[in-house]
Amino acid sequence: MHEHAFAELKKPACGCFYVTIKNYKNKHMKITKLITVLVMLIFFNIINVNAQTNLLTEDFESATFPPTGWTVLNLGDQTSGETWMQTASYHHESSFAAFSQDGESGYAMEEWLITPAISVPANSYIEINFWQMFAWANYSDGPEYIRISASGINPDDFTDEVYSINSDEPVTWAEVLLNNLPDYAGQTIYIAFIHTSAAGYADAWILDDISVDSYETGAADVGVLSVESPEEYTFINTEVYPTFTIKNFGTADITDNIQLNCEIRDTSDVLAYSALSTYSSGLLIGETDQISFAGAWTPDEIGIYSVKIWTVLTGDVNTANDTLITQTEVVQHYGTGGPDAFGYNWIDNYETGGPVYNWIEISGTGESSIQYGFPYPYYYGDDNLSAPVPFGFSFPFYGINRDSMYIDTNGEILLADNTWYNEYPGAYQNWGSDGNMFNYIMPIPGNTSMPALVSVFWDDLIVDENIGDVYFQTFGSEPNRYCVVEWYNLRFRYGTVEDTTLTFEVIFHENGDMIFQYKNVKIGQTGSVCPHDNGQSTTIGIQNDTYNIGLSYLFELVQDGAYIGVDPIGNLIQNGTAVKFYAEDNQAPFFTYEGKGNTFDNTPEFNIIITDMSGIRYDSLYYNTGSGWQAVSHSVFEEPNIYYYELPEIPNSTIVNYYFAADDNTGEHYRGTYPANAPDSYLSFKILPVTGTKVLLAYAGDQDDDSLEYNKYTGVLDSLNINYDVYNWNEYDDYEFTSNYEVIFAYANSASSSYKHDTLSLAFMDYLDTGTTENPKNLFFASDDFSYSVSGWPNSKPMRKFEEAYLRSWHVPPGSNGLVYNGYEYVNGSVIGVAGTPIGTEGVEMPVYANSPDVINNGTCPSWYEDDVVNPEISSSPAFIFEDGPTGQADAYHYSCSSWLDNLIYKSFFMTFDLSQFNDNDINTIIIDALDWFEFSYVNIEQQKKIIDNINIYPNPSNGTFNLDLINYNIENTLIELVNVQGQVVFAQTITNNNNTINVSKLDKGLYFIKIHTDTGLKIKKIIIN
Repeated sequence: MHEHAFAELKKPACGCFYVTIKNYKNKHMKITKLITVLVMLIFFNIINVNAQTNLLTEDFESATFPPTGWTVLNLGDQTSGETWMQTASYHHESSFAAFSQDGESGYAMEEWLITPAISVPANSYIEINFWQMFAWANYSDGPEYIRISASGINPDDFTDEVYSINSDEPVTWAEVLLNNLPDYAGQTIYIAFIHTSAAGYADAWILDDISVDSYETGAADVGVLSVESPEEYTFINTEVYPTFTIKNFGTADITDNIQLNCEIRDTSDVLAYSALSTYSSGLLIGETDQISFAGAWTPDEIGIYSVKIWTVLTGDVNTANDTLITQTEVVQHYGTGGPDAFGYNWIDNYETGGPVYNWIEISGTGESSIQYGFPYPYYYGDDNLSAPVPFGFSFPFYGINRDSMYIDTNGEILLADNTWYNEYPGAYQNWGSDGNMFNYIMPIPGNTSMPALVSVFWDDLIVDENIGDVYFQTFGSEPNRYCVVEWYNLRFRYGTVEDTTLTFEVIFHENGDMIFQYKNVKIGQTGSVCPHDNGQSTTIGIQNDTYNIGLSYLFELVQDGAYIGVDPIGNLIQNGTAVKFYAEDNQAPFFTYEGKGNTFDNTPEFNIIITDMSGIRYDSLYYNTGSGWQAVSHSVFEEPNIYYYELPEIPNSTIVNYYFAADDNTGEHYRGTYPANAPDSYLSFKILPVTGTKVLLAYAGDQDDDSLEYNKYTGVLDSLNINYDVYNWNEYDDYEFTSNYEVIFAYANSASSSYKHDTLSLAFMDYLDTGTTENPKNLFFASDDFSYSVSGWPNSKPMRKFEEAYLRSWHVPPGSNGLVYNGYEYVNGSVIGVAGTPIGTEGVEMPVYANSPDVINNGTCPSWYEDDVVNPEISSSPAFIFEDGPTGQADAYHYSCSSWLDNLIYKSFFMTFDLSQFNDNDINTIIIDALDWFEFSYVNIEQQKKIIDNINIYPNPSNGTFNLDLINYNIENTLIELVNVQGQVVFAQTITNNNNTINVSKLDKGLYFIKIHTDTGLKIKKIIIN
């Protein structure tokens, strides 16, 4: 990553301008659009090289601290302990720096570091330059100041505050330049650096390389202090009036005319704009004035431009500060966006037909959302989500009428129930800190924690009590009512600011339109790891309740924790911007569906969300079990948009293909289907069990979202040519495993004490109870954290009963990781087989790479379960025990991590590792040994290899079309099926030739299994579609 230097012009409360220059890493991502990214470099030609005199330089490298002539004052309530000191742990360029850290928690500290006396020459002005950073910055709770005294070093003498920062950033070294200070010519001054805090052994302010320089001036000395416009970015084809500030640096009032000049050139030095004017208003000593040229620059080409502004004054004694050169990048602005899948669009006031910026001020009349609903004892203006606030009318948003909203102090609103809001009073006062400042975690749409999101100016913001607030107010009469929400006089959470006047609003109109308006989004923020002004760290947009439809006007980009920028850069917010979000129903209905896997239910049920602005006129579920497509209408409708369907009874072994269709209520009756190109594409599942199938793989669904575990099991079972059913136990709330299965392989790779795991445990127990001595059942179960999740629960909990009464193992506390004590990172280790194990071999180690395998004990059924099980006296035994850890013996050396039990009516094997935590060779060994112990017959590997070698699939991976050659097979109406990793049949075709070309271009990218029903049986191979 590159580091870029940024210069920012600031104006603190005292009215003194200063400049900070900071380093940001990898500020902008290269984006293949009409957007180019610029780091604004400001070249200060105002530095008077010829007349510069250094008055003070301090790098804190001396052997004593404070350095000679410096003074440390330890004030505040905390008058002992931590104060300013020398540190070698943090330093800028040399070996040491000045360091002040908070001391005892709860005591206000006030630590002063005061320079020696500094004699400022007559007829001169000064600049202060230093480097700063913060440590343990997230504990910051007090501002830092720089004050100047012209009389002495008593605290009351320091009357000029020239700098303040209330922040926990920057956390890396950043340079600060104060270049517009009061007039101290001919005086002796002292500069105090004041650190305040009460955080408690945290919140350190660190300073280094402090310098004070004077610049000789004379009676006539005018110069350019700053350039306000063009700013860092400029919209193409938009008028810009160059604006800048001049200052009288001299020792006498200026009454003569000043010539003002401006030139803007592209990177080829071609002149794009020039202006010349005369300033005749006069300037008093030290006075500044902001000026705009009358003629506008309207850039018509994207690119980087230099902006040169300079003054000409007859008799000017110091021409070095006459000229200031900055850069601006002309970027593409996007004034319209959409539609999304629902029909929402946006348009801003820079576009013809866009909204008119028309600010509605309600700070004097509206009600506070922060204080709404309860007699709150405290005012919380940081990360506070309001109680539900009424619109005063029914507001339509993504096809659902809303009566209320949750307003966040961080600049966004949720129009649906959510997991953020904590109702007052709640525990630990979480009702006052339940907002969400993480606008950059996930995209819009796609932020799965923010249902029905209206993101107006989403950033990490602060509302200071008695300064700002968030107001709401409803106006008008039906059907033209509107509700205004105004974020009034806020500031950014990080960095220092010129003022706290960040102000923006959203207007909700009864017809569903939303207008975002921005009164002031540039408040002089600096001193943070990323810029915030003008929306440089802001997300603006909307998304629906299910997170899969939405529009983004502006989005903050963060990669691996590092700030990148925003996208699109041309949509940074300017004061006076208005953005309108509105919906037009020109789309077909939109479907939100989670899918359906194989099921044991012979009358399958479905539910799907169907959304449309105009409502649904007609809806159907189409299904096909082999006799053509049939339609069923919804059996139940649940407000606001959930449709339920139920199929008639379908026999086991049936493959059910299906899709959904719906028409909307517009005059055009727009029709949509799911999948989109149905019936050419459709969804599939099976009614289990499939006749003749004796093995079930019960997989964990979204616990195993990358299918890592799933692929380990299926890879071995496929290689053994075993026919097996697959079932996602994590998908269903109620089910039973049929006794048709001889063997169940199951896993729960992210186990918890949830009801889903209780349901799984009940199904396991019921299944094992169906075993007999003549026909025993067999269960292989692997789960990291299952045993740990059971511990501490009462005996009535199904998970506990399953483990202790049926597996006959129990958790050994603390036992959260048998490889390394209290470790949760993945580490290397090993397990070793023990005597009598049916799986693995005694004395043979197997390497593992795991993060939290439980430690368990083995034994007989506990007495409190004896009446509920068969053969409670039979004890389980360990198959593997912990051997090695990452640095020698495992922490639970030779403790058990597995349990095997032959209960006569069933055999069970349980291990506290996930299968994927072993290597592939050992995975094969474990599963084959289990099958042999279960006395389950299968085609041996060599025979299966020979069969597979007579099937050629190429190219593999495929881009959508592949060749399938069946060598030495009798081909007669051979059925081939493609099955996804969830076990769903997504493609089926009958072939009649030995050499075939198969087109699956309509399928999603990913891993599939191709099942070939040949004259010699079922053959399975893997195929990847790119």
